[in-house]
Amino acid sequence: MADIQNQAADDFKSQLAELGAKLRLRELEEERERILSAFPSLRDVTAKPRSRRISDEKRRAMSEGMKHYWAQVKARRGEQVG
Repeated sequence: MADIQNQAADDFKSQLAELGAKLRLRELEEERERILSAFPSLRDVTAKPRSRRISDEKRRAMSEGMKHYWAQVKARRGEQVG
């Protein structure tokens, strides 16, 4: 019975912690907006960087390298390479 109560208390604490974290994130987002409103030039600085795209050539080279790597790993383990 005590274990169930402890688990319930831990679950409740975890839920409260998550709610507190969500509230804090909301507060931070609001503060960020207030700062950016006061200093519009910072908007460019805070922009998210674009994800880099890998070329097909580099992707193929990586694929071949990984095939070679795993063939070596399997060979060391004595597995069938195929």
